[in-house]
Order: sequence, then structure tokens, then C-alpha cells
Amino acid sequence: MHTPQVAYSVNVRLGGGGMGSSILEMLIGLHQTGLLSQAIVSSCKTDRIRRELITQLGFLGRVQKRLSLYDPTEWLAGYLENRIFDRWASRVMRPARIFSSWTGMCLTSLRVAQRRGSHTFLGLGSAHPRTVLELINH
Repeated sequence: MHTPQVAYSVNVRLGGGGMGSSILEMLIGLHQTGLLSQAIVSSCKTDRIRRELITQLGFLGRVQKRLSLYDPTEWLAGYLENRIFDRWASRVMRPARIFSSWTGMCLTSLRVAQRRGSHTFLGLGSAHPRTVLELINH
């Protein structure tokens, strides 16, 4: 078995549908190959990954998700939720050879991982098609 080396941080309910289900499948693959050292998530709704590998914000994470449903700006609550999650994640993440997360939810934790010497990778959830074309063509 490989030495665990991947810390993955994402502000979702692991196994909770949508992105949380997609991320779960990827983390299960890392877990099964022995590469997952830590999954940092908002909350967790699965037992398919060993609990000691999952660090979750828990109740506060679920409350934040619920409150963002009532945000009239449709972005402010999500922004604040991601900032709170990121600050918390930066404090609870353990050193790892590789740190991965998603844009918009990891600036502080990404910097901490880089200072520790981790290789860092970011996922991009979505972008406007014109922006994608501009990035590809330049």
C-alpha cells in the first residue's frame, strides 16, 4: 500500500448529493489506494471512508449551508461560508505531500499548504464558456 499523501479540502457535504457525491467517489478511490491522508469537508453523510480520515466542520457547516438558501444577494452568504470554511480548514489540515481543493474556498489553506512544502492543485467548478475559451486560446 502507498503512503497516505493527499489532503483534500472542499466545502461540501460529503455524500450529500451534487458536488458532494462526485467528490465522494474521487475520495473513495484515493482511500482505496491508500493515498488519502485527510478529507476536510463541511459535513459528512457517508461511512464509505474511514472516519479518522475525515475532518468535518459538522453542525456549523450544515447551518451555514441552510442559511445561504435565504441570501437575497445569492452570493454573499456563499462567499462568507467559503471564507469561514477556509480559515477553519487551514487550522485543522495536517501536513501532506499533496493538497487539493477548489477555487473560491481555499486561499488561506492553500497558502499554509504551500508554506509546508505541499504540491497544490485546484479544481475549477465552473466558468463562463467565453472565459474558458480565452484561457485555452492564450
